[in-house]
Amino acid sequence: RQTLRTLIERADVSEQLRVEAVNRMERDPGNGRGEDAAYLRGVYSKLQPERVRMAAIAAVSKSPGAENEQFVLRIARDVSESSEVRASAISRMYRLPGIPIAEIGKLYDTAESRSLREQIISVLSQRKEPETVDKLIEIVKTGTDPRLRGQATNALVKKDDPRAKKMLADLVGAP
Repeated sequence: RQTLRTLIERADVSEQLRVEAVNRMERDPGNGRGEDAAYLRGVYSKLQPERVRMAAIAAVSKSPGAENEQFVLRIARDVSESSEVRASAISRMYRLPGIPIAEIGKLYDTAESRSLREQIISVLSQRKEPETVDKLIEIVKTGTDPRLRGQATNALVKKDDPRAKKMLADLVGAP
């Protein structure tokens, strides 16, 4: 594990090798998945380039715990991160039940790009909580981007929820 950590931190090692070291740490939970996640959270701000950062986000997101979920949420909110890194963090939220749908909804409302909003709609489509239907309906009703409204409508089609069915019937003018 120490060898993997050394590789991850060395800027003179190839990006591919550093990403593989993060992935190896994540695939081999062995003695310390919690310790590995804490290590990656701690070293994250020093990691470059973006692919190494995104590998760290993926690894941390697979480790249970509120601190790991909050780490992913913090990265998703951080406007100083690139949209690719933020999208990577957002994409992990579908499997992080400790991140409330309300927080994901706030991310959508403050997202400055279509690509981030598309990623958030994708997460909402995969989450099972009833609040996801509420946010998707809100996007369909109040959204100004036809492409995002269409994506939210498609997500509602896949939801087995009476509110989603009613919304879709209203859209097509069915009784």
